[in-house]
Amino acid sequence: MQEPNPYKWTLRLLKIQIYLPLFMSAAFVVLILLKVLPNAYGLLFVAALFLAYSFVADVVLKGIKNKKEFAWIAAVIFVVLCLPSLVMPLGIMSLVELFDEETKQNYFKKTVNLGTPEDPLYSHPVPKRGDNSTVKAALICGVIVVLIIVYAGFGSKFSTTMNVDQKLSPRQLYQMGAECNSKGDTDCSIAVFQRVLEMDPKDMTALANLGMAQARADHNEDAVATLKKYFDRGGQAIDAMAYYAQALNNQGRQTEALSWYAQTLAQSPNLIDVVESMVKILAAQSRYQEGLDLVDHFIEKNPSAAESLQSQRDFLMEKVRVTQETTI
Repeated sequence: MQEPNPYKWTLRLLKIQIYLPLFMSAAFVVLILLKVLPNAYGLLFVAALFLAYSFVADVVLKGIKNKKEFAWIAAVIFVVLCLPSLVMPLGIMSLVELFDEETKQNYFKKTVNLGTPEDPLYSHPVPKRGDNSTVKAALICGVIVVLIIVYAGFGSKFSTTMNVDQKLSPRQLYQMGAECNSKGDTDCSIAVFQRVLEMDPKDMTALANLGMAQARADHNEDAVATLKKYFDRGGQAIDAMAYYAQALNNQGRQTEALSWYAQTLAQSPNLIDVVESMVKILAAQSRYQEGLDLVDHFIEKNPSAAESLQSQRDFLMEKVRVTQETTI
């Protein structure tokens, strides 16, 4: 009868690391085939990384079952990688059992019956010959590290740029950019409009779209630099003004953000989201009366916005009242 493997928690954790990447890879492929997700090449690349990770985990799992030293070392690496995740409790239990001295000794010990129980050579550990455990473990760990580095360093890049065919015309790229924008895929939008600008650095529309996509992706420093260039060249798009203000505000440049929001509102007086953003900045600066005046003026021009702005108005009125009482 085969002796039960002492590393039951480690085996369970390794199974999760085999089947979860397989499931995610299959899900990516299905969603790509159904055309639910864009950036097919990038997702296929990530799916391939998941498959490779799953394969390595399977090799380690089989090694643990067969009591291979290299697998024990590689299993430690896998468990450590799982600690900052939802399976942390399982990872901790696996780590405890992996480093349990008694379990380790029983796991590594290879015995052979050389005599009777009274004989000192009975069940004496026999040195293993030709065991390349250290080399195998190093190779496994190396593969894991390479997979992580490739995914972390290039995964997002492949997911955004591999789909931007270098042979696409500007018109085709604009169509692709519009699709990316409609799906809210900011990485795709950034890659597409960067490609347009590579083809024509003077394309003002592409410059504006790039800056707005960067702002939506919270790449605030890039967005400010791109949109500043756009406005310095004479750009006047209202949406670009609003996103420029948003990026400035996220950088803590509230006074400049207010100025650009005001310019946006002057160009398009019915943008309620711009008013809401301005109210937040004014409230943060304790300029409650200015915020209340702004809301009242906007409601006067846009009566249909009264209900949407009622909570902000009530908040500002209360703050104004409290401020007036404290100054009396």
